[in-house]
Amino acid sequence: MECKGEKLDRWGTLIYIIMLALVLIGFSTIMGALGIIMVILGSISFIIFIMWELKVKNPVLGELFFKNKKFAFSNLATFISYISTFAVSFLLSLYLQFIKGFDPRAAGLILVVQTIFMVVLSPAAGRLSDKFDPGKLASLGMGIITIGLLILALITAETSLYIIILALAIMGMELEYFQPPMQTPSWGLLKRNIWAYLLQY
Repeated sequence: MECKGEKLDRWGTLIYIIMLALVLIGFSTIMGALGIIMVILGSISFIIFIMWELKVKNPVLGELFFKNKKFAFSNLATFISYISTFAVSFLLSLYLQFIKGFDPRAAGLILVVQTIFMVVLSPAAGRLSDKFDPGKLASLGMGIITIGLLILALITAETSLYIIILALAIMGMELEYFQPPMQTPSWGLLKRNIWAYLLQY
């Protein structure tokens, strides 16, 4: 898509950079007063950024997020997926070591279950993302992740290791059935020919 005659939204870009810097640095130091202040300022900057994008002629992200609903909602779904799963490995590693008493190596091997399921299901998920509606596959993935998170939310010190492994397997299934249709329609083709793709470079 050509952008002849369009001017760079310098103010929007500047606000966007400031917003990201404040939020990322703020959350990394959230335990201190300065971190909290930076997160608040970052949130305010985000509101200012949205308001600016809605009124500027050539916005940085407006054409994508405000006029392309599929793009906007797919990004929202991806955001929800990531914020609900990003801490699982970290928290489970602590749980397995300090609650279950496993050494770091054993805890790491247990956590690899999620990755193994991702690798095993990768070809099938790729083919499905090429054949079926991406929205339906993404919804399936979100449903699967809900089941996995519910299992993990109910674990206690006495929970069987098999239950934890089952939850990790379910999480691995979610990542394979949710991410491909949300990221690119040709994800399956790329995964099935990943080595050929890499050798081109």
